[in-house]
Amino acid sequence: MLILYPNTGYDAFVSVVDCDAFLALNVIGAQRESYGLLSDTDKEIYIRQATLSIKNSVTLPNTLENDLMRATAYLVNYSIGKDMTNSDRSSNIKSKEISGVTKTEYFTANSDVNSFPDICQSLLKQYDVVTDGTFSFNRS
Repeated sequence: MLILYPNTGYDAFVSVVDCDAFLALNVIGAQRESYGLLSDTDKEIYIRQATLSIKNSVTLPNTLENDLMRATAYLVNYSIGKDMTNSDRSSNIKSKEISGVTKTEYFTANSDVNSFPDICQSLLKQYDVVTDGTFSFNRS
């Protein structure tokens, strides 16, 4: 059972019922098909993961704000089938430059891991979101 923020020992910004309802109203069926196939127990796990990702990235307000709930729901739907715990970026070479004996490699974050979808970044703008895909956020 999920414990909603700001209750002591919380592990979620959104309940399964509210996440279901929000995604049904705001995400087209084809984009939430995988979410709809999850059991409530698995939905809770995804909600905990999304909450943890956001919680570790922002300084939280004293009350649960709608944008935190919405961002969590979107991140739940986005993260299904992705390894959100993988931080290995070694295989993400963007380009190489070789000039004489100097070689420069440019790396970019893997698009499947460790990044928030644009909609989450928009919802979390009030927290001074850093949009480089590194989960680095600060509230002003």
